[in-house]
Amino acid sequence: MPDRNWMTCQTPAFRLMIATSWLAPEEWKTKQDETIQAACSAGIDWNEYLRLVHRHRIPALAWAALKRVSYMEIPKNVAQSLRKASDDCRRLAMSNLFHLSKILKALQFNRIPVLVLKGPLLSQKLYGDPGLRHSKDIDLEVAAEDMQRASRCLQEIGYRMDKDYELLTPRQWKALQRYEHDLSFFCSNGGPSLELHWRHSWDLPVDSRYSWDQQPTSEWQGCCYHTMSAVDEVIYLSSHGATHLWFRAKWLGDLARIHANGKIDWKAALHQAQKTHQELPLLGVLRLLETLYGVPMPVFSENIWAQLPARLVREPLHSLIVMEDRERTDVFMWMRSRIHAILYNLQLMPYKHWRRHIEEIAYSREDFIQFPIPDFFYWAYPLLRPVFWLIRRGRPLRQHNAESVRSAQRRKAML
Repeated sequence: MPDRNWMTCQTPAFRLMIATSWLAPEEWKTKQDETIQAACSAGIDWNEYLRLVHRHRIPALAWAALKRVSYMEIPKNVAQSLRKASDDCRRLAMSNLFHLSKILKALQFNRIPVLVLKGPLLSQKLYGDPGLRHSKDIDLEVAAEDMQRASRCLQEIGYRMDKDYELLTPRQWKALQRYEHDLSFFCSNGGPSLELHWRHSWDLPVDSRYSWDQQPTSEWQGCCYHTMSAVDEVIYLSSHGATHLWFRAKWLGDLARIHANGKIDWKAALHQAQKTHQELPLLGVLRLLETLYGVPMPVFSENIWAQLPARLVREPLHSLIVMEDRERTDVFMWMRSRIHAILYNLQLMPYKHWRRHIEEIAYSREDFIQFPIPDFFYWAYPLLRPVFWLIRRGRPLRQHNAESVRSAQRRKAML
């Protein structure tokens, strides 16, 4: 496990980014303000901080957290950049809410139960402000048996499926439904994209996570939709962030806010998580919240914490530090990253059979699109996937080399 002083080894800009990735409740505000001031007094590289804010998608939260610190001195150009990014984030949230209202009304008219995931409504729930959390798209979940009806309903109000889906053969569609968990839709009139889920990445194919007639409901803008209980939402947010290696600090900020509010019975949450094989993501995020935000961990029995592999904390901390998303064109770097991802997922989801992990590694919808093979040769995809990867990565390298040759020839001709 990382040392509790791990944060002191990071740059002041990173420490400030973490400190401003949430808005602490009143009883924690003094501690948050002191953490912000301590990071600033260490000497901030403001350009690094702005890049981190953009990378972790926290512009409105960062600006709001900095503004409420007394005697906070921010360089004028930095303040202007943060204010503009915050305003953009809020406008995006308002646009998403407008389109979400239309979608919920259409689904309600067609009597399709729907669960709203994350987004501006979560921001409203956590902060009383729908514009604080950055969300680029809309995430909804319907029961698997309602997917076709929901897809038709969305198309009637201007949403279109990704064209790549139209090219899939019957066996490829079957594989998509088995190994993926959502479909992407794009709004024809310039609205936000939408992800329609029928399960989650940590579910097994036979799982039915939600019983639609038992979930609590809520109402917004005259639309009725399903919500999660407080415990279910904490488990969902923990597992969602864990499967994405906690790459965005905004996901941790959500849970830091929930934890600091003191309204969650963590023993009940752990008991519920154990029923659905999600206790490790829950324990992992609690350890991360202590390391990053100083939020104390709940008291569980010692043998529970002993079950948490160090990798489930170490890898997310490394992921948070990475400044940019890099396209890996080197085969050895790709293999190394894949091995780390495989080991991480094996420890995150030990309940999955090893065959299931291998099947997921061998699956790639990108292969279906770029290298179409008739259904009677579908069995060849897993065997050929390394070859397909090399071909895909080779294309940009060949294009770059060809452009370099042409540039050299033009320079030679000019001489």
